[in-house]
Amino acid sequence: MIKIKYLISFAILFISLSSGSYAQQTVRLAVGEWEPYVSQNLPHNGLIARIITEAFALEGVKVELGFFPWARAKALAQQGEWDGTFPWVHSEKRAKRFLFSDAIIGNQGVFFHLKSFDFQWREYADLKGLSSGATSGYNYGDGFNEAQQNGTLAVQTVPSDELNFKKLLRKRFDIFPSNLHVGYQQIKNNFSPADAEKFTHHKKVLTDNDLHLIFGKKSAANQGFLKAFNEGLQKLKASGKFDQYLAEFQPTVANTQTSN
Repeated sequence: MIKIKYLISFAILFISLSSGSYAQQTVRLAVGEWEPYVSQNLPHNGLIARIITEAFALEGVKVELGFFPWARAKALAQQGEWDGTFPWVHSEKRAKRFLFSDAIIGNQGVFFHLKSFDFQWREYADLKGLSSGATSGYNYGDGFNEAQQNGTLAVQTVPSDELNFKKLLRKRFDIFPSNLHVGYQQIKNNFSPADAEKFTHHKKVLTDNDLHLIFGKKSAANQGFLKAFNEGLQKLKASGKFDQYLAEFQPTVANTQTSN
């Protein structure tokens, strides 16, 4: 009888493990403040955090978020101290160190500037002699990187978008690249209505790409987490919840005249 009980117990354990290999697991994701997409201050921790949490939940995986400066969040994921980080755009440099998920949502970047600064640009050569802010750990695209490297554009790098917008208001530089929605959310959160009115953006799109969840390559378990997320994301879309979350998303975009 004892042997039979052991065999039954083993069979139950085997079936439970086989039915959901990720059940009861927790994925630890290092992130930074990037309202309205991810933040400690928002319901569901922001739109992208909500999508990721719900997609993993469909695969039986719990999400734990840790908030850090962005450069540290990426380093923690790369070193394997945390499993992954989001949201990031694809680059060849990052792809050497990280596994990239399927695309989550699009990411449109523009140059912000003060209304008092007459800013026009069509190509990177037009940025000659200008100065720009940048946030540590961000990638603003090959064109921006090349303009910085060849001296066309002088770039000042600081740890956060918030600090960049404060420096832009003080005219410490001329322009600052940011996701359109994130930029106006930062302006709303950190400035008085009178100062917020001083900002605008150029309508020319600087970057137009996708945002991803990424996992460090040092841990073999991350291949499983990547598979679980991609499958959960497809289920979330098929259920209609993905479109529902997008429809409920109400980003802050100023009703202001853009520069041409």
